[in-house]
Amino acid sequence: MQPFPTSEELLCKFVAWLFVQGLSHQTMKSYLSAVRHLQIISGGGDPFALEMPKLQYVLKGARIERSKTTSGAKRARLPITPDVLLKIKTVLDRNGQEFDSIMLWAAACVCYFGFLRSGEITIPTLGAFCPETHLSIRDVSVDRPGRPEIIHIKLKASKTDPFRKGVVISLGRTGKPLCPVVALLTYLAVRRGKEVDAGPLFRLKDGRPLTKPAFVERIKDVLSKAGLDGSKYAGHSFRIGAATSAAAAGVEDSMIQTLGRWKSSAYLVYVRVPRERLASISARLAG
Repeated sequence: MQPFPTSEELLCKFVAWLFVQGLSHQTMKSYLSAVRHLQIISGGGDPFALEMPKLQYVLKGARIERSKTTSGAKRARLPITPDVLLKIKTVLDRNGQEFDSIMLWAAACVCYFGFLRSGEITIPTLGAFCPETHLSIRDVSVDRPGRPEIIHIKLKASKTDPFRKGVVISLGRTGKPLCPVVALLTYLAVRRGKEVDAGPLFRLKDGRPLTKPAFVERIKDVLSKAGLDGSKYAGHSFRIGAATSAAAAGVEDSMIQTLGRWKSSAYLVYVRVPRERLASISARLAG
């Protein structure tokens, strides 16, 4: 089936696929706008010049269903900050050198320090791995052999990258207990010999790839074991926590925007400023 000129049937299937990927209704509409633009510049005319009632029904259904599944998730998105990460590490360290614990810790560190969405380091469902889209072990490189100081991760696609231009995420060695470089290198070391050059980056000891639902549920379970309410955290908690922690550390807004790959000031909704800090502004305003 040729992409252009497109048809209502193909657009409906496209929207259904976007829904399965977990995209919001607004993002789906943005993707459709991109399709419209591509067809127009290719000389195929405006695909939406004709009425498409089936497509509108599919979009409406996707919006309704997405609102059902995200209403609770938006409430359960406390930030995962360094203090929370340390609690996660403490629980996972109890398992010693157990493969799945090492893998989960590496995934958590990459997600946090990379300002990544949980869906960007995992796959949606078992059997859904696509090397052209999802994060693979081949997407990881280092600045130098021996004792790397920086790890580069090539993100081939993301929620805000509809044309798959890709972006490289760089994680630096911290010299502290929370270190993405040490965590990821430790995981790669224990994974060595298990089809090193094949498959998704993160997977369980039994060979199954780490799916987004499994990652989120395992993190919630670890948080509960750490004495926190795991139900109040979600996959986006790492990204929210990274933005919050960066702001608290005095990182410039423009740098936070760059690190999180936000194209606008939308990242500001993720920054959770303590009430005490807000209240302290009064004294500064008083001169």
